[in-house]
Amino acid sequence: MKIHFFWWKSPTEALPNRYQISNIELVKHGMLELSRYADVVFHHSNARGRVTTDPDDILLGHPPLSGPT
Repeated sequence: MKIHFFWWKSPTEALPNRYQISNIELVKHGMLELSRYADVVFHHSNARGRVTTDPDDILLGHPPLSGPT
């Protein structure tokens, strides 16, 4: 089993404001904690295509923002 983590920015991308920095810190902490239970694979949420065929894998994440909210 693997945990596939989707997020709209890579944990290593430059972040322009405090809100985004807080979000990415949550992602990094979450990935660290989840890695105690299974292998964690990071995916950029804009990636397309199949990421797994294993029915035991877990998919987590956050969709990218698209347009004004």
